[in-house]
Amino acid sequence: MVTVPQRSFLGGIVSESRAPTRGNDPKVAAGLKDCRNAVVCRSDAIVNRMGSIFVRELADADAYTRSFGVTYGPGDVVDLIIGPSWLRLFLDLGIALTGTVDPWADATDYEVGDVVSQSGGWYYCCADHTSSAGTNEPTTSGQDEQHWHPLTAEGSSAILEIPTPWASEDLEELVVTPAGDRITVTHRSYPPHEIIRWTSTKWTCLPAAFRPSIQRPVAFTASGGSGTNTVKYRVTAIKKDTGEESAVALSGTGGGSGSVDGSVLSDPSNDVAIDATAHGLSDGDRIGFTSVSPASADIANQNAKIALLERDWVITKVTNDRFTLNDSAGVLTWPAIADPATWPDVDVVFRPIEVTVTADLPTPASAPSWISLTWTPPGDDYEEFAVYRAFGNSTASTAVDFGFIGRTKLITFLDYGQSEGDETLPPPSYRLPFGHETFPAATTYWNQRQVWAGSISRPNRVLMSVAGDFRNFRVSFPIQDSDSIDLDLVQLRAQAIVGVDELGGDLVIRTSGPLIVLRAIGGLAAPGNLETVVAHSEGSARRPAIMAKDSLIYLHRERTKVLMARFPQEQAGVGRPFVRDLTEYAPELFAGYTIESLAWCETPEPLLLAVRSDGVLLACTFDPLVDLWAWHRHDTGGTAAAIQSVAVLGEDGQDLPYLLVTRTIDSTVTWHLERLAPRTTGHAGDDPNASSRFLDSLITFQAAEDTSGTVLTLTSADMWTSGG
Repeated sequence: MVTVPQRSFLGGIVSESRAPTRGNDPKVAAGLKDCRNAVVCRSDAIVNRMGSIFVRELADADAYTRSFGVTYGPGDVVDLIIGPSWLRLFLDLGIALTGTVDPWADATDYEVGDVVSQSGGWYYCCADHTSSAGTNEPTTSGQDEQHWHPLTAEGSSAILEIPTPWASEDLEELVVTPAGDRITVTHRSYPPHEIIRWTSTKWTCLPAAFRPSIQRPVAFTASGGSGTNTVKYRVTAIKKDTGEESAVALSGTGGGSGSVDGSVLSDPSNDVAIDATAHGLSDGDRIGFTSVSPASADIANQNAKIALLERDWVITKVTNDRFTLNDSAGVLTWPAIADPATWPDVDVVFRPIEVTVTADLPTPASAPSWISLTWTPPGDDYEEFAVYRAFGNSTASTAVDFGFIGRTKLITFLDYGQSEGDETLPPPSYRLPFGHETFPAATTYWNQRQVWAGSISRPNRVLMSVAGDFRNFRVSFPIQDSDSIDLDLVQLRAQAIVGVDELGGDLVIRTSGPLIVLRAIGGLAAPGNLETVVAHSEGSARRPAIMAKDSLIYLHRERTKVLMARFPQEQAGVGRPFVRDLTEYAPELFAGYTIESLAWCETPEPLLLAVRSDGVLLACTFDPLVDLWAWHRHDTGGTAAAIQSVAVLGEDGQDLPYLLVTRTIDSTVTWHLERLAPRTTGHAGDDPNASSRFLDSLITFQAAEDTSGTVLTLTSADMWTSGG
C-alpha cells in the first residue's frame, strides 16, 4: 500500500468521492475526512474552536428570530436581533437598555423613539403627538396599540425594544443594508423601512421617507402681471450646509380639508381616497398636504404622516366631494404595533403645489408685466430658495415643463423677465416610488445612487435614485444624466430579481436564473448609458449575499450550494465575473440540507460562515487570492441544541460570531444569544485562565472573598459527563 504524506490541511473537509484523485489534486491531497469543531488556518495548521460565551436568553423568542451585525466604525458595532414584530439591540455582550428616563408629562410634545416611565412601567413612543391626560397616557386603556409600546423592566430601567412590522415567517427574506446611522430593510411584501440610530438610546424603525429632511415653504402667492396666457411658478427651499432641496412650496390659496376614507384601505390595491366637500379639483391637478392627523386624539398613525407629507400627488376626481391620489395603492400602512379590524379616519389639509397667474411672460422693459412672488419659510434651517417657472397658453391641456429662473435668500422674488428659464434644471420630484405589490426585494448603493430591485408585480425592475440624492426620483425633459433610472431587464423573461450588490465597480443583479452585470459606460451611470453582461450562474436564492475579500458569496437558488462570483483582477470593470461552486469538494456536507444564512469574518482567520438547516454551523477558511477554500463544521452540545442564525461583529480586536442558538432547558426550548470567545492564546500578556474558554454557552464567575455564605448553583440542559 502506497502512503501519501499529509503535509497540509488547507483542503479542509473533502468528500470520499474525491479520494481517487488525491495523488493528482493538491486540494484533495491536503484534505480531511472530517474536521469538527476545529478551524483550518491559513498557516496550514488546525486549531480547536473557541467556546461560546452565554450573552442572554431571549425572552418571548418563541418563533423564528434573526441576527444582523452592523458596523458603524471601529469599535462602534451593534447586533440587531429581529424577532416577530420586535427589534432589540446588543452591545458589548449586553442588551441595550433605556437608561434613566423622565416620567410621562401632560401637554408635552413627544416624538417616535422617546421613552417615558409611568406607574412603575417604561414605554416607547410610537407616534409623534401632544400628550393628553386620560386620552393618550401610556397607561390609558388601548394605548399599547396606539401611541405607546410597553417595555420590559430590567433593573432600574428597561430593555430597549422597537416595534417592527415583520412577521416571523417573513424574517428569512429580510435584506439589511447599512449606510451611516441609517439602515434600510427591504422585503417584497412590506414597504422599505429604515432603522435609524439617533442617539445610543434613541432608535426608530419606520417606513422609509422618500422625501427631503427640510420642510417645504407654504403660503405661496403671486401678484401682478398682464396678458392672457398662463404662467406657473414653483419654489423650493435649500437647506443650510447640505444644499438639500425641499419639496415644492404649497400655495396659500385653494385646496381645502378632508379625511382619508379608512374603509377602502382594507384592500391594499385601492388608491387612497379622500372625502372633501366641494374640493374644486380636476383630474391631473397636483397637490400637497400641510397637515395629516388622526381624527381623534386617542388614536395614532405615524405611517400616514410619512407617506403623505412633503411630497407631491396627482389626483383623480371621483366626485365633487371625493378624489383619489394616483399611484398610492399600498402606501398607507397601519403602525407595526397595531392590527385594527377597521382603519380609523385620518384628517388632512391639502393645497396646490404651484401658483398660476393669467399673464404673459414678464419682460424687463414692461414693469406692468412683472410678477411678484412671496411665501412663508420652513423654520430657520434654510440657506436660500430656488424659483422655477413654466409658461403655456391657458387653452393648452398642459404647460411646458418647469425651468429654473433664479435663487434668492429673501422670502420674495420679483420675476421681471431676467431669465428665460433653464428646463435642464427642473424642480425635484419626491414621489413615492413603491406601492402595492411593487415593494422592492433588495437595495444597495452604486455610482452615487441608491438602487432598488425586484418586486411581486415587477420582478425584473431596477430603479435608481437621482445621482447624489437618494430620496429623489426626478425625471426631466429633456432627460438629464443625473435623472433617476427606471428599467426592466428584458433578459430575465420569467426569472425574478432576488438581490443587488456592488462588485468591482459594477452592479451585480442576482436572479433566480442568470447573474447579470449592469455596467456604467465610461464610469457614468446615466439614463441610456448602461450596458448589461449576462454571466453564467445556477440562479440565486432569495437570501442576502455577503462580500468576502473581493468576492460576492451567495446561495444557490435551492440553497443547497454556496457560490462565489469574482472578477479576475485584470478584468474588473470590463469582463464578466467568474462563478465557482465552493461546495464542489465537500458535497456531502450539504446533501439533504439547505443553508439558511451567511456571514463573514475577516480576522483572525478569513472565515465564511453558513448556518445549515439542521443547526450545524459550517465554516470555510476562504481567501480567493491564494485559491483557498477549506470547509470545517461546528456544532454545539446539548439536547436538541441548534444554531439558528449568525452575525459577525468586530470586538476585542477580532471579528467574532454572534450565534442565535435554541437549547432545551428543563424540557422547554429557549433561544440563547451566544458569542464565540476571542482567541488570545499566545498573544502578549495573555492570561491562560481567561483565554482557555472551550465550553459552549459558558458563563465566567470571578470568585472573591465572601463571608456571607453565598451559594452558587449550576444548572444545565444535560448531565455533566466527561466528553459530553
